[in-house]
Amino acid sequence: MEKFIITQKLTDGERYRLFIYIMIRTAAIKKTLKFLSMFFIFGFLMLMIRMNISLVEENFFPSIMIVFAPLILIALLFLSPLIGIKIQKMDPPVYEFDDWGMTMATGKKNLNVPWQDLVSYKELPKYILITMSSHEFNTHIIPKSEFRDDAEIKSFIELLIHQRLKRN
Repeated sequence: MEKFIITQKLTDGERYRLFIYIMIRTAAIKKTLKFLSMFFIFGFLMLMIRMNISLVEENFFPSIMIVFAPLILIALLFLSPLIGIKIQKMDPPVYEFDDWGMTMATGKKNLNVPWQDLVSYKELPKYILITMSSHEFNTHIIPKSEFRDDAEIKSFIELLIHQRLKRN
């Protein structure tokens, strides 16, 4: 079997966009966004009702906060990964795929994952995303630019299929 050794060289912008892409695909985030949007709609309706009343009242701040609190939470949800990427500067991880599974080596530690713990992959125009079974948010990003050519990319995807990873 062919062994693949791939370095994950991504810019901060690529890391952020892919993190948001992966985050939005998770069920927990979808539920959170639904809840916050319902909270926002409820707050907006309350504000509209309160505006009619508050034309004579002076304390308008609580009504405005009911509307803007969900927006602030959503902004924090999407900005926190960017802050984490800027703070956490690390050497790019090196992935090795072989008969046993996947090994991800960073400057300080290694992560060894057997094939049975990898459940699916998704092919994007510039990347291949590989998801572990432990959590759908635990996705590894493999840049296609690190392969020699299209034939090597095809061979890598055939390996994923041979190891019974589902295509998303």
